[in-house]
Amino acid sequence: MIEERNNFKVLVTPIQCKSIEEFISKNVQKIKSSKLIQVYSLCYKHTLQTKILYFINNIDDAFIYSTNLPVMWLTQSCMQILPYIKHCNNDKDLSKIILSIFNRILKYIIIDPYANAFVLKNTLSSPKQGDVTFKKTKENQYIHGMSPEIWERKFQLNSIIFPFYIICKYNKTTNDFSFLNEFFFNGLAEVLKVIKNEIRDTDEENSSEGPQYFFQRKTNESFDTLHFGRGNPCKNCLLVKSYFRCSEDACLYPYNIPENALIYVTFKMLKEVLEKSQKDGKYNSIILELDSIAKNILIGINKYGIKIDQETGEKFYAYEIDGYGNYYFMDEPRYPSLLSLPFFGFCDYKDEIYLNTRKRILSSKNPYYIEGKYGNGESSAHSFRNYNSSLFTIMRGITSLDKKEIEECLNLLLKSINGFNYFHEYFDINNLNYYINLSFSYSNSFFCIFMDKIINDYPDILLNIS
Repeated sequence: MIEERNNFKVLVTPIQCKSIEEFISKNVQKIKSSKLIQVYSLCYKHTLQTKILYFINNIDDAFIYSTNLPVMWLTQSCMQILPYIKHCNNDKDLSKIILSIFNRILKYIIIDPYANAFVLKNTLSSPKQGDVTFKKTKENQYIHGMSPEIWERKFQLNSIIFPFYIICKYNKTTNDFSFLNEFFFNGLAEVLKVIKNEIRDTDEENSSEGPQYFFQRKTNESFDTLHFGRGNPCKNCLLVKSYFRCSEDACLYPYNIPENALIYVTFKMLKEVLEKSQKDGKYNSIILELDSIAKNILIGINKYGIKIDQETGEKFYAYEIDGYGNYYFMDEPRYPSLLSLPFFGFCDYKDEIYLNTRKRILSSKNPYYIEGKYGNGESSAHSFRNYNSSLFTIMRGITSLDKKEIEECLNLLLKSINGFNYFHEYFDINNLNYYINLSFSYSNSFFCIFMDKIINDYPDILLNIS
């Protein structure tokens, strides 16, 4: 059914994709549990059938959201559609939807690359419009950063990097280069501008034009705002600052290692895309810039982001650093995280430093590691202490090479939904009747990626699930 909304024609009926329906039908034949079949099938189609508004305009355009609010968080939008990318080669209609979502994200990045979430214009007013946040004009003047289209302006590097990670994955699957147009390069130019600004450390900002980004909020939560609008000071170490984590919690130290690792991976992929598509050296200058940034970030991570455990002598990745030698070890359940580094292609699953880091994450050395009645997991500053993140357990299973651990993760996830068909964002590790966010599309999508791994690599696990 097509309706008129704010001068747009909107496809409001659930989106059906034949390739995905066929894929699910083939896979469920390998699953013994009728309940698991139902959960897997519903989760795979959840975003397509309930979370996308598809606009029919002069250009293809689609708005995607994660919760009951029609708010488009850029990172979550990318992660929700990641399971669908591999099907695009056999489904032109699905490809069109993926590119339409990418177009919408590019539009928002061009509007404001420092914002992490947007609303459809004139449809919803954000209660966060009162945040004290500034941006600079071309005349180098500070103006209020919020606008009617912006839901929130908590700057996270992953918000502007994940869209390009997704489009590179799409290109690898389809060999389609049609997205390389003026609109694409305008969006990329905004991202590169931000990276150049945020490579500067605190003193460099103070001695030149000042900071490009400032954020403060009246709040009772320390992780919900930035100290003096800028966060803690930092010293140049070749990395890029990120003021908020992927959870929307403020960074303790400005250089977030997983987010910088994501830049490295994405820019390497993007460089390859441009090299394959260019003629007569058309993209040489951009390719050189992407390559230079990626190489410097890798040097920075290896030089400043790897620490040594004083008790064991083992090397591990810090979560955040400040360039002065200080670091913070923890992990964030949402992605990119330290746990997810091999999944996104930064290192090998058997890499020694990664395995040391993983062991540390799953121990009391991680301040958010929890153990309880139904298993162990990870909470965050974004949740109650004993609330485990479904995304953490999903990524733990995805990145594990241990069959027993994979099965334990699957069983915990199935217990956690406690009679529902979808995954909660967080659930109480001691009482499954308590949870946050009944149906979290981000988790639903990544559960399907986890299930695809089990079906392909560990199918006998499914025989033990009743």
